[in-house]
Amino acid sequence: MNNNTNESEKIKLSNSAKVLMAYIGARKFKWYFLNIFFVAYFYKISEQNIFYLSLYNLVVFIVGTIAALLLGNAIKSKYKMPIFRLGTVLYCLYLFLIIYLKEDIINHIYLIGFISGLGNCMCGFTFNMIQSEQIDIKERSKFEGYQSALSQTISLIIPIFLGAYITINSYEITATLVLVFTILTLIITLFIKDKNVQTKKMDLKRFAKILKDPKSDLLKKVYHIEFLRGITVSGTLTLIVMLLIVSQFESNLDLGIMTSIFAFLTITTMLWFGRFFNKNKPKNVLKLCVIAIIIGMIPLMFSINIYTVIIYHIIFSIFVELLNSITQVRLFDYSNKIEFKTALNTEYFMFREFYINSGRIVGYSILLFIGLTNNLVYLKVFLFLITLLLIYIAWLSNKISKSER
Repeated sequence: MNNNTNESEKIKLSNSAKVLMAYIGARKFKWYFLNIFFVAYFYKISEQNIFYLSLYNLVVFIVGTIAALLLGNAIKSKYKMPIFRLGTVLYCLYLFLIIYLKEDIINHIYLIGFISGLGNCMCGFTFNMIQSEQIDIKERSKFEGYQSALSQTISLIIPIFLGAYITINSYEITATLVLVFTILTLIITLFIKDKNVQTKKMDLKRFAKILKDPKSDLLKKVYHIEFLRGITVSGTLTLIVMLLIVSQFESNLDLGIMTSIFAFLTITTMLWFGRFFNKNKPKNVLKLCVIAIIIGMIPLMFSINIYTVIIYHIIFSIFVELLNSITQVRLFDYSNKIEFKTALNTEYFMFREFYINSGRIVGYSILLFIGLTNNLVYLKVFLFLITLLLIYIAWLSNKISKSER
């Protein structure tokens, strides 16, 4: 264990990794505004019904999945970086619509969902490929831990700042500020160079054959995890946790302060992860995650109040994030295998996009139904189901680790 730790400490991050970290850090302004304060704003103007947010997210991920299929060949070729930058431009347009439409934005769910889904595909899907190509497998754990710690350190300041800024001014003025930082991320992308330009067209049939091969059992497990992440930590669970906090803290400043506190917990966890986590022996860490997730879920089943919500959010900020980081290291490690890192890199992430978005579509469809019924009991049942799926993700992750030894 000590040898692994010392070896991890000696690895230095490449310049490419540092540029990607700068990009990830800069885009945090956009992420926090859209995923916390704008969600809270949207939730309030929709009379606190999750139906509209679920419908919006369904549009986003359906559009994103279709766009990935249509743009796959262009992304695989020399147009990867232009498409990546165009996605950032679309996010600028999205923020402009928030400023222009104001509360009337709830009547344009399909329009903003379409723009967000297209931008998410161009940025998110493409960035996964770029990250896979730019980050060497030896520096993967350190990169994942350090970039998360950097992002969360920035996140200590941003939520409080945005919460206070919105309280003093308005959502529209704050959106203008966020737009400026989004333009900054566009400038940073100019320093990211494409390392894997392909001339061949995307070959999904070839990749499907590889996936069907009995020897690809581990790859299937990686994609099963992505599907389950789409339902849980990379989909509805994040929204549910966010709305639980919004329901308990009415002011934007309080929301910002609490978000920063939870971010601090994630920072310390990710610093440990980047420095000491041994990805070849995750069993004990995964067990701890499972026990903590169960402990955090039980109080919520009996009562949803400020205390049970804070307890669950603490568990989420530490152990759910830790579980999520372990699965992400595995995903990108697999993408660094020779056949996936070069010729089939686009296909690898195309299938990943399909699996994770399928999970998101399933999850938000369930949440849409819960929003229609407006029944708290159904929400608790869904949270219980999500907990079981998180446990299954931990089990699958451990199985993959055992198989690779």
